[in-house]
Formats: sequence, structure tokens, C-alpha cells
Amino acid sequence: MGKGRGKLSKLLSKQISNVKVNQKNKLKLKNKELHYSNNAKKLQHELRKVENFDENTYDESKVFIPFDKLDRLIIVGDGDFSYSVCIIRKNLIKPDNLITTSYDSLEDLQTKYGNQLIDDNISFLKNSGVKVYHGIDATKLSETLGISLGNKRSGSGAGKSIEKLGGLRINNILFNFPHSGESIPDLNRNVLVHQKLMFNFFKSCEELYHILEQQKEWTNYKESVEDTETDELTYFQNIGKSDNLPVDKNIITVTLFEGEPYDSWKIKKIARDSIGYAVQRSGKLEWRFFDGYDHKLTTRLGKTSKPTKSRVARIFKFEKFHPSEKQKIALDKKRKRNGDYSDDSD
Repeated sequence: MGKGRGKLSKLLSKQISNVKVNQKNKLKLKNKELHYSNNAKKLQHELRKVENFDENTYDESKVFIPFDKLDRLIIVGDGDFSYSVCIIRKNLIKPDNLITTSYDSLEDLQTKYGNQLIDDNISFLKNSGVKVYHGIDATKLSETLGISLGNKRSGSGAGKSIEKLGGLRINNILFNFPHSGESIPDLNRNVLVHQKLMFNFFKSCEELYHILEQQKEWTNYKESVEDTETDELTYFQNIGKSDNLPVDKNIITVTLFEGEPYDSWKIKKIARDSIGYAVQRSGKLEWRFFDGYDHKLTTRLGKTSKPTKSRVARIFKFEKFHPSEKQKIALDKKRKRNGDYSDDSD
């Protein structure tokens, strides 16, 4: 325990030091005291981008949209559902291919955001053909969606999954601005809480995809035979031993603000170490394109703060990483050297 605490203490001290250095350099740039270092040039570039920001001009053809129109998409933690409403209004995805969820109950959402807004958004989505669910925990997707492989009494649960998710074609799970729901001003504790949140989210996505894949295999198997007495539980136990299952191509998408404390969450490393996922592609969230999406930072009183248009955010699209033998050896060596989340490389 002593060694573990020492390593964690060093990591957190390093993170705090990096934050202070970045803040100091930004201040120097504004005062024109720093000109030549690589870090200064990078910061100057970022400041110029902010200064030259034109809220009326952007290339819509270059906007990064992390899903295709025919994708079967689950959105978790959509708050007031304004993101879901936005992408339906812009015809970015088929309504019956979208499942959107909130962590809060309907009553809690109405208290936080107002009855009129929530009722209007939910009515629009449901009338469009979107499935809307409340009380869905991003770290316990299968459990809170009521989906499982089942047991001897209930069988596979495939019927309920098909009804709940509208089929077994889920291929993208999207989480915009994941947050624990707590206000944590202390950087060290904030980082630890949200690293745990992201770890559990990735594991939850992996579990859901695994269950749906096995249920799809079972459904296909039943349709391939006219009369069978095969026991479902036995089938699931056997299929897990096969090396001939399809390669998992299921996507996990996460959107985060840039800067601290979000950079210190190290989500790329957590995705890799938890479920073997890597960034397939990433891009800036273009707020002007997603007009109508009103991300809010909710306080305990239900009020909000900080305008979103002025904050840079990035979308990360993860997929299963299948390294070559050479890459596996290199990764194993790297993991032996690093026993924490201090590295954020892919």
C-alpha cells in the first residue's frame, strides 16, 4: 500500500505542476514575455485561434460528425435531450436508429431544466420515432437497460433486448461530456473520480456489446434450425469458447472539453488499458453546426454557468485495437514501465 500511495502522490503532484506551468505561460504570452519556446508557440497559436474566432463563418463540409446516418446509436447522459433533438432536426441520423437516455428520472429532469423544455424535447423525439429512456447509468448499461444473458429461469433475455433496443444492430455508444455529477474543485480528487468513471463506462460498453453479440448469435442459430432442444445457457457457455466469432467493430464515442482537469483524465490510455480500444479518429466539436445543442454545467441548485461556444471541445471515436505481434511486444514493455495513467499516447 505504501508504494502505491507514493506513486499516486507523485503522479498527482506532477499533474498539479503541469497545470500551474500552463497557466503561468498563458499569462506570460498575454504580457508578451514569452516568445521562443515550442510550448509558447503552441500557446500563441491557440490564442490567435480564439482571437480570430468568427462565429458566423465555418466550413460545414469539414465538420466532424462521429456517426453515420444509418448507424444504430445509443446516447447516454443526454441531459435535457437537446443534442438528440439537434441531430434529428438536422437529419443526421434516422430517428428509429437512435436510442437516447438520461441518468436522471423524468421528474429530476423537469426540476433541473424546467417542465416545458423537457416535455417539448421528449415529445418531439418520441413523435419522431426515437426511443427515450430515463434512469440509465453509463457505468451499468446492461443492468439499467434491463439486458442480460439471463439465467436458468429467464433464459437469454434476447426478447427483451430486441424490444428495448429496437433490434441487435447497436454499433455506436456516445457519451458527451461525461461527468460524475459532483462539483469537485480539488484537481487531484476530480481526476481520480473521473478516471474511475471513464474506466467503468468503457467496461460497461464492452459488456453490453458482448451480450448483444451473443444474443445475435443465438438468434441466428435458432433461425438456422427448424426444431431444436438446445439449451440456451449451454449454448452461451459454448459460444464463448469459440475463436471464430466476428471481429468486434463496435464504436465508443466520447466528447470532452480541452484543458484541465479533462486532459488529466487520460481517457485514451484508460480506453486502451481497460478494454483494448484506441482512437480511430478525433475532431473538434463545432458548436455552430450543432445549433440547438445547449450543453449545461448543472449546479446543485439546477442553475448553469459558462457559455459553451467559447470552450474548445474534442470528440474521440474509439474502436477495438488489434495490434500486430510487434506492437504487442512494444505495448507490453511500455505497460511494465508505466503502472499509472501518466501516459496518454495511443
